[in-house]
Amino acid sequence: MRHLNEKPKIPVILGPTAAGKTAVGIAAAEAMNGEIVSADSRQIYRGMTIGTAKPSKGALGRVRHHLIDILEPDELFSAGEFVRRAMAAIEDIASRGKLPIVVGGAGLYIRALTRGIFNGESSDADFRTELQCQYEQGGSEDLLAQLRRIDPEYAGKVHLNDKKKLVRALEIYHTTGMTITELNRVQGDGWIEPISIGLELPRETLYERINQRVKAMIEAGLIEEVESLRSKGYGRDLNSINSPGYVEVYDYLDGNIGYDEIIELIKRNTRRYAKRQITWFRKEEGVRWVDVSKGYDDVAGEVIGYIKENLIFDM
Repeated sequence: MRHLNEKPKIPVILGPTAAGKTAVGIAAAEAMNGEIVSADSRQIYRGMTIGTAKPSKGALGRVRHHLIDILEPDELFSAGEFVRRAMAAIEDIASRGKLPIVVGGAGLYIRALTRGIFNGESSDADFRTELQCQYEQGGSEDLLAQLRRIDPEYAGKVHLNDKKKLVRALEIYHTTGMTITELNRVQGDGWIEPISIGLELPRETLYERINQRVKAMIEAGLIEEVESLRSKGYGRDLNSINSPGYVEVYDYLDGNIGYDEIIELIKRNTRRYAKRQITWFRKEEGVRWVDVSKGYDDVAGEVIGYIKENLIFDM
C-alpha cells in the first residue's frame, strides 16, 4: 500500500450505534455520486446480518458498499488490515470518478485511517509470549527470517540478538496487519484528510432508538441467525461474536439465561457500547457534530452541504 504524499480529502460520517449513519451516508452518496466504505468492525463478517444492522438489500442496491461481508466469523481483522482495504476501496472508487464516503462507528478503524496507528494500540500478550518462547528455544533466526519476509527494511536494522525489537516488530504486524516501516510513515499522520461529520442525539432519544432496534432484531430473527452461526461451528469465544446482540443469544442458547432476559440484556449492553463510542468520538478533533433529532431531511441536507463546502477532491 503506497503512502499518499497529498492525502485525499474524504467525507467520514461517524457516530454511535443507532444514530442513523447508514441512512445519512446513503443520502450523501446518492446526492454526490458516491460509494460507501464501511467502517464497522462487525459488518465485515458474513452470516452476521441482523445483529450488526447491515444495510438492507434495497439500500445495498441503491448505493454500492465496500468492506461488508468480506470475511468469515472466525477470521481475524485488524485496524491495519482495515486501513489497507479501505485505501484500496477509496482509490478504486475515485478511479471511477465517484466520491468515497467512509461511514461507520468503529472508532479505532476510523482513527487508524485518519490519524494513523499508534504502537500503544497494537498488542497481543499471548502472541508475544509465544514469540518469546520461540526465541528462547533457539528460534531467533527463524523469527528474523519472518521479519525479513514482511519488512526487509526494518529487518536490516534489527540484530539477531535483539529479542525485544524482533518480537515487537512481529507482534505489531500480527495485530495491525502493518509493518514497522509502514507504521513509521503514518503514526500521528493518517492516510486521508477527513471531512468528519458526527451524528448525535440526546442520550434518552438515542437509548430509545436502541431499544426499538433491539426489539426489531429479535422479531427479524436474531436468535435464528445465532443458531445458524452455532451450527457452522462458530463459538462464542470468537472476537466477531463477542459483541452486543450475539453474546447474549449465545448465553440463552447455552441455557445460561431465559428468553425474557435476552432483550433487556442486549438493550443494556448496546447502550453501554454506544456510551463508549460517544466517549471515543468526542476525543476526535475536527468533527462537525449534527443533531439528528431535528429530522432526517434537515440532517441529510446539512451533511451534504457541509461536505460540498469542504470538499476539494483530488486523488
